[in-house]
Parts: sequence; structure tokens; C-alpha cells
Amino acid sequence: MIAALVSQQFLWSAPSMITTGLLHYPMQQIKELRQKNIALATAPLLIATLPTDQAAAEMGRLLSSLYGASPK
Repeated sequence: MIAALVSQQFLWSAPSMITTGLLHYPMQQIKELRQKNIALATAPLLIATLPTDQAAAEMGRLLSSLYGASPK
């Protein structure tokens, strides 16, 4: 991309810009999955330190914040 800007031939930057544009959505999805994975990995430690009723409520809140569903 820098070479295309320096040489004033912007057509050379098209492949890199298209590739970057096509990779944006998958990278966002990977980032979101990684954040959910970390939250789910820390859940057992958190829940082990709470009483049963509070652990169930906390797990419901965690799942609703991760997946957007309302707790039932």
C-alpha cells in the first residue's frame, strides 16, 4: 500500500485493500468468540466461591450478557 502511494499508482493498492476488507468481519467474529471463551472459562472459579442460589443467578446473568437472552 505504501509503494502504491509513493508511486502514485493506486491500482496496486486495490488487492491489499480488498483483502483487508474481506478479513474485517471474520476477525471481529474471532475477537467476540475469544471474549466469550474467556468469560466462560472464568465462570467455574467464580461460581465455586458463591452459595448455590447466588451461583445460579450469576450464571444466568453471565449467559444473558454473553448471548443476549433473557434469564428465565
